Amino acid sequence: MSSGFGIITPKNLIAIPFLFENSVVGVVELGSINSFSEQEIEYLNFVSDSIAIAIVSCLSPEKTSQLLEETQRQAEELEVQQEELRQSNDELLAKTDLLQQSEMTLKATARGTQSCKRGAWREG
Repeated sequence: MSSGFGIITPKNLIAIPFLFENSVVGVVELGSINSFSEQEIEYLNFVSDSIAIAIVSCLSPEKTSQLLEETQRQAEELEVQQEELRQSNDELLAKTDLLQQSEMTLKATARGTQSCKRGAWREG
């Protein structure tokens, strides 16, 4: 380890994870020339929860921003899909109208043909 006071090799190392909702949000590694006491280890474990909460709190605005961007992107995709569906619906309605007109024309033609056949049958 080096600091403004000089360089020294630690005899003991301890790594403390910072857990938030069972996820590691950070880790601190501490070195010492002396052994860590039970009291020091308990204290480090105790404050690690608070440090984890502080880290998550600092990251929260960034996460919120990412979620907002994702939501906006999804809204744009939905608008595009909605427009595509509207166009498809308009096309289907137009085709339905054409089919109905064709059906009416065919029925009228069929009635005219039947009338002609009846008339021809009566004349014959």
